[in-house]
Amino acid sequence: MHTHATDRPIRFTNLPEHVVGGFRPAAGPGAGWIPFAIKLDDFEGVGLATGAHSPAGELVLDLGLKGWHRLRIAHNPALRLWLDGETGYCEQPGDPSAVRDMVLPAADFTGRRLHIAPVRGADRSLEARIFMIEAEPCDGPAVNHRNLIVTNDGHGVFY
Repeated sequence: MHTHATDRPIRFTNLPEHVVGGFRPAAGPGAGWIPFAIKLDDFEGVGLATGAHSPAGELVLDLGLKGWHRLRIAHNPALRLWLDGETGYCEQPGDPSAVRDMVLPAADFTGRRLHIAPVRGADRSLEARIFMIEAEPCDGPAVNHRNLIVTNDGHGVFY
């Protein structure tokens, strides 16, 4: 995967404006997705958050991207993400006390939207905060790109 020197990343800092169908904030983080203001050294914006046990489901964001891009998503503590047409999701665990910058594999975003959901399940339900999304244009997947089938993180094998 190659990024051209002239291609600058596109930073999305007002996330509610990209929610498909319009964003309707919940009464609070325990009731669903809410917006929150961000002011950091590099940017100001509006992020999205929800509580650990809220009924919040997935959000669908239309970033209006065309062609191949690699996304970087500043979030904590964990999110589930996928694109239109994908049958599974990518989950990135994180630390609730720090903002994590997750880099997703390159994908062709032409006509595709980003789906974001909090981690929910019988064993755990986590709050979710999304601070910013950045899209870096690229030529496509690396020559040695392979779909991940199994990984071993030293503690177990995951399918």
